[in-house]
Amino acid sequence: MTNKEQSAYQNLARKYRPALLRDLVGQETVASTIANSLKMGRVAHAYLFHGPRGCGKTSMARLLARALNCTGGGADKPVPEPCGKCVQCREIAASSDLDVLEIDAASNTEVAKVREVIIDTVSLSAVRDRYKVFILDEVHMLSGSSFNALLKTIEEPPPHVVFILATTERHKVPATIASRCQNFRFKPITQAQIEKHLAHVAHEEGIKIEPQALELIAASAGGAMRDALTLLDRAVSFSSGELTREETARMLGCIPDQLLKQAVAALLARDGAALHSAFESLNAEGHEPVAFLREIRNAVSALFFVKSGFGREPFKGASELVKDVSAFTLANLSRRIARLIDEVRFSDLPAVAAEVGLFTLLEAVPDVEKWLRRLESLENRISGGAELPPPMPAPAPVVPAQRPEPQLPPAKPARETAAHKHAAKAPESHPAPKKAEAPAAPAESDEPDAAVWQKVLGAFASSNPILHDILSKARAEFLPGGVWKLLFQDEFHRNSIERSLSGLEKALASVSSRKVKFQLAVAPRAEEPAHMEEISAEETLPEVSAEEPLSEGSWQELPDDKSLENNPAVKKVLKIIPGRIMKPRKH
Repeated sequence: MTNKEQSAYQNLARKYRPALLRDLVGQETVASTIANSLKMGRVAHAYLFHGPRGCGKTSMARLLARALNCTGGGADKPVPEPCGKCVQCREIAASSDLDVLEIDAASNTEVAKVREVIIDTVSLSAVRDRYKVFILDEVHMLSGSSFNALLKTIEEPPPHVVFILATTERHKVPATIASRCQNFRFKPITQAQIEKHLAHVAHEEGIKIEPQALELIAASAGGAMRDALTLLDRAVSFSSGELTREETARMLGCIPDQLLKQAVAALLARDGAALHSAFESLNAEGHEPVAFLREIRNAVSALFFVKSGFGREPFKGASELVKDVSAFTLANLSRRIARLIDEVRFSDLPAVAAEVGLFTLLEAVPDVEKWLRRLESLENRISGGAELPPPMPAPAPVVPAQRPEPQLPPAKPARETAAHKHAAKAPESHPAPKKAEAPAAPAESDEPDAAVWQKVLGAFASSNPILHDILSKARAEFLPGGVWKLLFQDEFHRNSIERSLSGLEKALASVSSRKVKFQLAVAPRAEEPAHMEEISAEETLPEVSAEEPLSEGSWQELPDDKSLENNPAVKKVLKIIPGRIMKPRKH
């Protein structure tokens, strides 16, 4: 390449800058709006273009300046598409037109510069062109005083002046400035649109490149066409022949798919050795730990969408890794990695912090969703108030012949006699432990109605949580003849279950062969719950004689159990605190 050719070379981003409004990729809405306004002669005095970098804001500003001043074909007014051949179009494209001033606001932030370049010259007529155009790039960098100085000028400029402001940070532009402009939002260019445009440029330039390489470049551009063209230019210089995906990934410094797959698989399998091996490879190849964590987070997030039924695999074989992993676990892991990235960014040893942080996430990988469902089902069964499976019977108290009797004071013969009677009756009322260890399993029909009802609630715990919540709050009454009456808090809940009665019957059939007829009703509002009853002051527990204080190791006989159970106060206490009355054993 000769010196003349070298000096004439233009990079792809400048060479393929849009020459027409319709050439602007990904901004069809903005282009059509401006073209229509030019056709109708509705030229605004100030425009504000805002959006991410590299999406066409400055290119659109120059195209608008050319359309306002184009004289191709003898045009005497603004045209929707500049010709690109007249003197005005050529000079504006080369940034040499005297009437189109492109100002870098980042370099001219002071109010003195703004007055010198804009305010003092805005009243002068255009030298040659139809409009005098001021293009302020990165306008958010101006100081507050500069914005205040521009305020009146932008609000009421001379008829021959048009302001075009461009910024990547719309929120930093004062509302007083933005409200005086026509605002146009430039959106990030999609990956598919960037791939298509890169393929067109590669064809025009005679570049041989694999579609996978184009896909990788488009993904690395982050929605910026200028960045994508710059990366393509750099990749062409890196490759000696056809540009492959492997060469492109090496040029971009991307994490290899095999290394990424190894790290994700190690996290999901809770394999610490494999995770450490992945970090050793990472350090050997010189990759940034934060970039590695971002790739892992993006891969896990992509796997979440794959598991949810939409999205595509981040690497080959990704679907097999999450075959037995729930979407909830993947979402939880992705959020934890995102928090870890923020921690590693401010660490003085990023590599160590990243590896140790991932090791702490190994405990978060197990699928807790099924455990939560089981715990919720168990909690609902307990809070429902129905009978749970019968516990193992308590062992019978030891008879006095097998254990020495305590030495009781001689002044208490009545208590000693009662103790002997209590010990003698104990074997009859309590079965021996050996006989109770392996009781015969009751038949399905012998199971209490309350226990079957709890199984029905458990069937709804995971399949239909809404119905489970309604049924858990209902009060079940088991009437003779196989009739179960369900009392609900209000009519809405009753109607909801009535519409789902077939599902309720199906759940009952899945846990029991019992024939049941359901009756649905609303509990009377006047009825007071049992736990709200007050115990009258006159209803007291039977008094226990306290003639002698209880000494350590002694015990006192209570009245007969039946008299306690029939006591009205005890009955109300048992309604509030479910339980049973038991007599203490002698020590």
